[in-house]
Amino acid sequence: MEGEAELFERYLKRNGYNWTAERKAVAGAVFSLHEHFTAEDLTTLLKSSEKPVSRASVYRTLNLLVESGLVRRFELAGQTTCYEHVFGHEHHDHLICMRCGRVTPLEDPHLERAQQEACSKLGFRPQGHYLEIYGICSTCMNDHSVTTKSE
Repeated sequence: MEGEAELFERYLKRNGYNWTAERKAVAGAVFSLHEHFTAEDLTTLLKSSEKPVSRASVYRTLNLLVESGLVRRFELAGQTTCYEHVFGHEHHDHLICMRCGRVTPLEDPHLERAQQEACSKLGFRPQGHYLEIYGICSTCMNDHSVTTKSE
């Protein structure tokens, strides 16, 4: 079975892009991360490496990784763009705190079954989905000094 780097290289070549040292560095860093991250997080990580990569190369490569399906992009409360490495990882949904921005993975087989059943009842065959539930995490609920825009 091919690894994610080989799949990405094949995707690039099939679509007329070169497998450059910068793209290898960005992809390698992304594939080593197993938590949600921002482009700035990735840029900072790469600045400390032996071969720093420009911010522009980070953004361009992230766009290609998203297009390839190896990485997913999502918004936190419509303000911060985050990414996650999805290849080889189990599907999960997200609980997103509107106060602190914490993203908590949600893996619930009952929820997945309910979604499948709802699709079946409607005669719909899903090809994939992403569920993001916005609210307040338990840590922030205990910190009464912080309020959300809607409060």
